[in-house]
Amino acid sequence: MADNIVLFVTDDHGSWATGCYGNPDVRSPNLDELARTGVRCAHAFTPTPVCSPARACIMTGRIASQHGVHDWLREQEPAVGAIDWIAGVPTLAEHLAKAGYTCIQCGKWHIGQSEQPHGGFHRWFAVGQPQGAHRGRQRYSDEGEIQEIEGFKTDVVTEHAVDFLRSGAAVEPFFLVVGYIGTHTPWKGHPERLAAAYRARDLRPVADAPPVRVDGGPGQGVDPREALVQYYASVTHIDEGVGRVLDALEVAGVRSRTTVVYTADHGLALGQRGIYGKGNGTAPKNMAETSIRVPLIWNHPQRLAQGAVLEHLVDHCDLFCTLLDHAGVDAWRGDAALPGASYLPGLRGESLAEWRDAYFGEFGPVRCIRTRGEKLVRRYGHGGDEWYDLEVDPLERDNRSESADPHVQARIAALDARLRAYFERYQDPERSGLRWDPDGRGGGAGAVAAGWGG
Repeated sequence: MADNIVLFVTDDHGSWATGCYGNPDVRSPNLDELARTGVRCAHAFTPTPVCSPARACIMTGRIASQHGVHDWLREQEPAVGAIDWIAGVPTLAEHLAKAGYTCIQCGKWHIGQSEQPHGGFHRWFAVGQPQGAHRGRQRYSDEGEIQEIEGFKTDVVTEHAVDFLRSGAAVEPFFLVVGYIGTHTPWKGHPERLAAAYRARDLRPVADAPPVRVDGGPGQGVDPREALVQYYASVTHIDEGVGRVLDALEVAGVRSRTTVVYTADHGLALGQRGIYGKGNGTAPKNMAETSIRVPLIWNHPQRLAQGAVLEHLVDHCDLFCTLLDHAGVDAWRGDAALPGASYLPGLRGESLAEWRDAYFGEFGPVRCIRTRGEKLVRRYGHGGDEWYDLEVDPLERDNRSESADPHVQARIAALDARLRAYFERYQDPERSGLRWDPDGRGGGAGAVAAGWGG
């Protein structure tokens, strides 16, 4: 029998806010244990640093300039909510369902029509729209039937995930997607027992520059310390939920044949470089390290390496291929439209000698190439470009894109050629992010919202 798969996808969880990624202030014992006994991907990235496009990349294995979703989807608006934004594109759930998996969605979806069950899923429980506060009476969709449930959203999602495992609804092999929201704005309203514990501690500040102000943005009027307290409380709350799901797997007797994967749709900053938010935390949009880096942990008690660190640059399009490869599903092989690849051998402790040496990302007309030593961001008329020598400037403080140094310009030209070639190879011209005006509302392919969602 194929392995069961539990995929946690948390909204706005930056890798820097996790103990196993080097933060001594965050209490995340369950995630840390998954990393200690599994594989931590040290350099994992999102293809797009905002919610809906990133989630579409995970589910389809395609970049935004292929699936056409370029910003968060304001689903409560009729013109947006009426569309299935990834219709016709095979998803993880559809591939796995064809291979005999029972597929279950539990929590945040936000790739369009969240309140309606989507193809491939045998069981559907999703956060309704708008997603609202972190606690109180909230809207959820249970098989398309709208319910209002009281409680912390993290707990509601956890309870339903655990119930699926207890009730036998998760018939093996199963694919369970658990979508948490707690780390998303607003940075308030998390369990006081957790927030109080963090307030009592001497937390290291992460804000290292004056706030970048964007009208309506989450950086407006933020108390940096209280935001950090609440954010860390949300991480710990989610970590508790992960622990409960792990316990339910163990009680059900299936943990030994279940692969657990934890990641986030994109990263988040809480004052690093003055940014509060993710890729839309600045104007123009950004591809800052805090926005594009995500936690990514794989754990299987028997089939994957233990206590290992994968140092290769990987992204969510690779995650799509690797999940299918691990499940023994070959649908991704030979598909020239897929920009990702499987790093499964690396998770098993084997060589990945021919793995690519660069990450490619986008946010509408903003595109990025990042190697281990340098990063180029092109904005194509929507703001200035950026180039950083990450070996000497890992915090991206010195933008040298306009340097007169011919050596710097030669390095920029080489990266620019690779960036253009990548998108020329993979983008669908009709769905390209270059067609989107990020300053407009609802204009261009897949550009359906503006503001501070995602």
